Amino acid sequence: MNSETTPSLPPSISAVVGVTGHRHLFKEDRDTLKEKICTFFLENFQPEERVLVLSGLAEGADQLAAEAVLELKRTGRPNLTLVGVLPMPLGFYEEDFAECASDVNAETARDAVQTDSPRRAFYRLLALADRSVELPLESVNRERSLAQEPIDRVIQYDLLGAELADSSTVILALWDGVTDGLKPGGTGDVVRRAFLKPEKTRVYQIVTPQDRKSHVRPQDALEARWLTEWPN
Repeated sequence: MNSETTPSLPPSISAVVGVTGHRHLFKEDRDTLKEKICTFFLENFQPEERVLVLSGLAEGADQLAAEAVLELKRTGRPNLTLVGVLPMPLGFYEEDFAECASDVNAETARDAVQTDSPRRAFYRLLALADRSVELPLESVNRERSLAQEPIDRVIQYDLLGAELADSSTVILALWDGVTDGLKPGGTGDVVRRAFLKPEKTRVYQIVTPQDRKSHVRPQDALEARWLTEWPN
């Protein structure tokens, strides 16, 4: 890694990789995406380097990347350290994991229930992570919680996006590259934040289609590359 373009790290840590990505992946893309995630770590870091991998462990790209990291740890890369970074205390976050989602196709939803649902995968990966961190509720959400009112979850996901962008020396983005209509704390927003940092956090993109009715599959789907600037 180029020390001139990354934040300073303790001598024992070579890099901090923040994972961001879409939740709804095509079933047929998952094996290729996982292979490209593994290739990213194998080609960019030496076995002796200690690399922290930060993941929100959300459904889709987060969980797939966590699976890839755990597989690499079992097969010769023990210096990879998986850290679950939850956008809110666990009691609130677990409510975001439904067995089925309304905007994925029926076959995907059935598969999720019959095999390893996002909720079950989350708890399994959380248990296998080297450690985990729960981001605190922002003040407005603390007040809502005390009043037994629903919290504003967007605020918490925005907090997670800022944490990933600020703490990482590399962003691994499973992202379709769409720059319109960015949601606070969403994949594109995390990438945008990374490019706004004065430290010039490096961004590695795996072009990842979203399995959602309103999204068009990119022509360069599943390609992987380093991004040098925010896409126009």
